[in-house]
Amino acid sequence: MFLRYRISNDTFVRADTGKLASDNEPAANWAALRGALSQTATEPCFLVTRSVNREPGKWLLIFFMPEGCTVRDRMVYASSASALKEGLGEGNFEATTFNISKIEECSGEEYEAAGRSMSHDELLTLDEKEKRDGELASHLAMSSTRAQAIVGLPIKASEESIEAMANVIKGTPTAVILSLSPDTEELQVQESGDYTFEQLQGKLPSDEPRYVLNYFSHEHDGKQINALVFVYYCPDDIKAKLKMFYSTCKQVVVRIIDERLGGEVTKSIELGEKHELSTAAVLDDLYPQTSVKKTFKKPARPGRGNARLLSSPSTSSPSASASSAASASPSP
Repeated sequence: MFLRYRISNDTFVRADTGKLASDNEPAANWAALRGALSQTATEPCFLVTRSVNREPGKWLLIFFMPEGCTVRDRMVYASSASALKEGLGEGNFEATTFNISKIEECSGEEYEAAGRSMSHDELLTLDEKEKRDGELASHLAMSSTRAQAIVGLPIKASEESIEAMANVIKGTPTAVILSLSPDTEELQVQESGDYTFEQLQGKLPSDEPRYVLNYFSHEHDGKQINALVFVYYCPDDIKAKLKMFYSTCKQVVVRIIDERLGGEVTKSIELGEKHELSTAAVLDDLYPQTSVKKTFKKPARPGRGNARLLSSPSTSSPSASASSAASASPSP
């Protein structure tokens, strides 16, 4: 049999169940699974199934993420695969998840090809596999090559945001605060102007992340320097989805600045509280102080001068000298 799950309101919902042929008919079983996916060709889902996988007695988790899905869906589903395994009994599953983005990829041939490409799994412990799967999930964008680089996430940048960033790169004005709309998945301008880092503190919200691009003109070692500083501000006590959304898309925004607009981010800074955004803090990040290694100097022995080996004039034997040395040595 197989089970199909989808996510609704942060909850796993069993969408339907189905029967498969016997274990001796894998081709028919894969066909049945493709039929289940065809009922929801544009909606991501999980398939939990047997009778097609490599490990007898285990369940296989198939993660279906069609191309064109929203960034939010990609993040929510990709970060939930492990949670579904845990809820159904992690020990009942194969260690790896079979990720697909097209219905035709749900086949024995593709499954075996994916297994060969990850043959090194046999050398990994279960914890290592889960760690690797978690790192892979951060890429989120599924394609025919299984996982697409994060820079391919389909967020949009409004014309206003593009123009504002281009102006800051030129230094007029010196700063822009950018936001991401969770609904439209579009990069937008909150505010732009000639602001110091201290002035920007008061313009950052307490309950949402923001990106800041600043043209920082300053003096260092007697020279006038212009640096392009990118700040990712993310308060700690906010919704996990919003935090993940901004964190995931941060590199997309930096790539727009560097590659599309021809700017070059001198320094990228992350902070969780407004007061951390200051001119002094930015200067410390740009020009970290070289730490001076301190050596420990053994304190001088109490009394006058260094310890000396004392011996009795009437005693010259080695044992007597050793005894005198022991009595003259300072306590540890």
